[in-house]
Amino acid sequence: MTCASVSPASSTSTCTACLSLARVRVLTCLSLTPPDICGFLDNTNEELCARWIELGAFYPFSRDHNTIGAAPQELYVFPSAAASARVVLPIRYNLLPYFYSLFFRAHLNGATVVRPLFFEFPHDSVAAKIDTQFLLGPNLLISPTLAQGASRLSAYLPTDAIWYDYFSRAHVASGSQSFDVSGSVKLKLHIRGGAVLPTQDYVPPETISQMRSRPHGLIVALDAGGNAGGEMFLDDGDSLGTAATKSFLQLSFALSNHKLKSSVVVNGFSGAAGMTVGHVTFLGVAASPKQVLVDGAAASWSYDPASQVLSVTALTVPVNAPFEVSFWACCMSFWVHLTGDPTLRLRI
Repeated sequence: MTCASVSPASSTSTCTACLSLARVRVLTCLSLTPPDICGFLDNTNEELCARWIELGAFYPFSRDHNTIGAAPQELYVFPSAAASARVVLPIRYNLLPYFYSLFFRAHLNGATVVRPLFFEFPHDSVAAKIDTQFLLGPNLLISPTLAQGASRLSAYLPTDAIWYDYFSRAHVASGSQSFDVSGSVKLKLHIRGGAVLPTQDYVPPETISQMRSRPHGLIVALDAGGNAGGEMFLDDGDSLGTAATKSFLQLSFALSNHKLKSSVVVNGFSGAAGMTVGHVTFLGVAASPKQVLVDGAAASWSYDPASQVLSVTALTVPVNAPFEVSFWACCMSFWVHLTGDPTLRLRI
């Protein structure tokens, strides 16, 4: 699939016209499909390319590609496109375990990697009409800026979920929103409450093979009940037929009662030996914990009350073994009765 770029001199809204192929109705059907980032025919322009790489970094298949005879459109040709790419492409690499796990599900049962909002929110009449935003899997909402010269972005966050800003990690109100996109990067990313997103550390300009030895991480976004769940699929990244031979590692994550458990579902990938989980980030933790434990031992952690983010760091937990992270906050303390009167109590 290709898209003919609009001439910079055109009165047509450049981004809206050329990014129409990015709309969900085109992307949903095939698990590995892209429009060509920055456009395929004719010559692109800088703003189009910058906005498109912000969106295209979250395509299942992401490439900047054009036709013979068109002006060069490598991202480094345009300073603002290069600046946007330096922000969003590391996020893509960081989220590769999530991408890869989505492809695992697509291979097993045809689940969509990219999906429209109504796939996850079928009873939301507003979500049913939206084709300028999409979900990556069930848990990451992509809201690109498609209007030329825009400084505000109108986006819809389905009301039957809690949402967190990917960049700040803070809670964001659901419903119809207008976001300030006057900065250089005009894309909005939101994590759905109830999700556990697997990640892996990435330091540019590493290749995927170079980052394989880096620690994994988890982003745990609490839902309204304080629960979350997710999974991770991992194999050697090269061999064919690993699903059929079960030559892979599959992990299941579940958070409830302030306790995150990682369970090994399939342990068939010997290459996972030596890989670790180095950090876990909890979003939507209402109060600072009194204690954080990893497999019963005290862990290194920090808490940001403004964003309500709990960061558990400096871990060396084997990725291919079960583990548990628990945190106990002030609001989970218990009552001690004073004297014999049950109405006189002290919270400790």
